[in-house]
Amino acid sequence: MGSNPIGSVVCFVSDFKNLVRRQNYAISMDYVKIKIHNMNLDVRKKSFPEDKNVPKEEKKDVLEFLRLASLRKINLRKKIGIHRLLKYMENLRPVLYYFRKSLDKITLKDVENFEKDLSSNKIRNPRNKKPYSDYTKCDFRKTLKSL
Repeated sequence: MGSNPIGSVVCFVSDFKNLVRRQNYAISMDYVKIKIHNMNLDVRKKSFPEDKNVPKEEKKDVLEFLRLASLRKINLRKKIGIHRLLKYMENLRPVLYYFRKSLDKITLKDVENFEKDLSSNKIRNPRNKKPYSDYTKCDFRKTLKSL
């Protein structure tokens, strides 16, 4: 077969296809999606009001936002799936931790300070104390904009 392991794999695959063709078998290329994360929105919704770092008045607003988003009343009438709703919920936590007041009372100056602190890595992940990645920062901005 040779010393090239990739070449031997390609040769093996082509030999297998030729064998299947000779035996008149049909190859089905069906793929099954394997869920690796337990995505339970109801459990996360129940745990969200228990979070002491989120202001009380905001807990109801966030849950109402998630309810409206699941009913296609937010985001230009596009369907928002469970994964996106969970992402919204998880991305809103650090934003609400930062402001520590009602979103109705947030001023433009507060949003500018949030953006400055987020860009300069002053806002960090509470689990590992590392700065958030650029993609996560972008998700925070999008989530805040959609709220």
